[in-house]
Amino acid sequence: MIGTAQWGSSYGTYNKTGRCNNYEVNNILQFMRDNNVADIDTSLLYGDAHGRLNSSACVDMRIYSKIRIDIDDLSSQSIANVADYPLQLNNIYGLSIHNADIVQDSKFERAVDHLHQIKEFFNIPKIGISIYDTDQLEKLYQTWCPDIIQIPLN
Repeated sequence: MIGTAQWGSSYGTYNKTGRCNNYEVNNILQFMRDNNVADIDTSLLYGDAHGRLNSSACVDMRIYSKIRIDIDDLSSQSIANVADYPLQLNNIYGLSIHNADIVQDSKFERAVDHLHQIKEFFNIPKIGISIYDTDQLEKLYQTWCPDIIQIPLN
């Protein structure tokens, strides 16, 4: 899987050149195709990465995206209000919770229910969470067994 954080922003500790230009993005996509890599990781938090995925020829790729869920205000994130979700991409294969710290919250199950509603409404095959440490993983399995778990590794 290839991440797109630098496609839409100057993200990264070792990033010396900033955001990738269109030429670099197209080269990465071609490299992926040449090497049978079909999965792309992205998020609305990655600047304009989603827009660049839309404009890029990535219809043959599986997109895994992440969203932040505010469990204190799920009503404003209802299925009717999906403008902030990355669902303008036709090939969303997996959608995950980006803010893994909410696994510690007593209302976490409500966030999972919300994600299941999004999965059903938009026919997204897989849902999950992006975690950053083993404590989150241990707490997660007390309440939910997601389809996918993303663990960043550099």
